[in-house]
This record gives sequence, structure tokens and C-alpha cells, in this order.
Amino acid sequence: MNVAELFRVARTRAGITTRELARRTGLPQSSIVDYEKGAHSPTVKSFDRVAKGLGGSLVLVASPYLTAADAAAQVKAILQRGGSHPDGPIWQLANDLASAEPCLRATLVFNPAPLTGDARRDAWIAGLVDYRLQEVGIKAPAWADEPARVAGQEWPVSGVAATADIIRADTPAPFARRQVLITADDLVSY
Repeated sequence: MNVAELFRVARTRAGITTRELARRTGLPQSSIVDYEKGAHSPTVKSFDRVAKGLGGSLVLVASPYLTAADAAAQVKAILQRGGSHPDGPIWQLANDLASAEPCLRATLVFNPAPLTGDARRDAWIAGLVDYRLQEVGIKAPAWADEPARVAGQEWPVSGVAATADIIRADTPAPFARRQVLITADDLVSY
């Protein structure tokens, strides 16, 4: 998720207009509109003012790990250019979340993952986020439970439909709810 999307989503979730955000921050409304369009990038100081105007604070986290939003964006880009291996970023996300401490896991999945254009992979990402957070006793973010994040029909991640009956019994609930068939053993990070 880029800064423009982040600003727009955060302001929309807060239920306020650009005019109200300008009033709260002391920034010109035109600047806020430009930030949301991606026409200009805010300074760190302006970013902090917007965060405070939305009732939050700016927190920067340096991490070598992939975020759910970045993984989904990478999958979407691969699919759009007709790439034949769009699952690499999802496997990387699985490993990164397994390696991250609980607080960092929550941070890596806080921003909504954009839809990839493939309901199966959107469901897989949402299931993975839910599964990895459940491992450490954290509730999944609301975006992971959106109706668009269900595969539409059972989908074995392996791509081998004949294994569906075998895998179904061993599929963790966060995946099964989203019609994604995968076993916990498949998600072991080495």
C-alpha cells in the first residue's frame, strides 16, 4: 500500500472529509487531496500531523519482512503481466510471519492487502494472516474477513484437485473458512 492509498483508507475509515482533516491538522485541504491522489508526497512532519488528525500516531518500523499488503501487490503484478508463478510472495509471507515476533506479525498485516484479481489467492493471503496471528493469540484484522476473501469454491493450494479429500481433513480452520485447502505441515518454515 502506498502513501496515497494509506491516507485515503485511513481517512475514509475515520469517517471524515478532507476538509475536516485539514481543519484538524492545520494543513491546506488541497495538500491532503494531493497526498491522497499521489500527486505529492508528504514530509514526515506532515505525515505525523495527518496521523494525529486521524487520532493516531506515526510509527515507523524497519523490518526485513514482507507485509501482507506488499505480498498481495506483488501477486497482483505477477498476475497482470501473465506470470506463471504468482505464489512466491505468499510463501514468502508465510515464512516471514512465522519468523516474526507477535507484535511485528500484527504490524505486518495491519494494512489491508489489496485484492489481487484472483479470489483464490486473496483467500489464501487472508487465511494465512488469520492462521499466523492465531498462532500467537492475536485476532485477525477485519479486512481478512471481508467476503471478497473467500475462494468461491474449494481450492487445493497444491493445484492437485485429486488431493482435496485428503487435505480437507487436515486444513486449519482459518483456511477452511475461506475454502483454501492446505495443511499446517505445508506451512512449516525451515
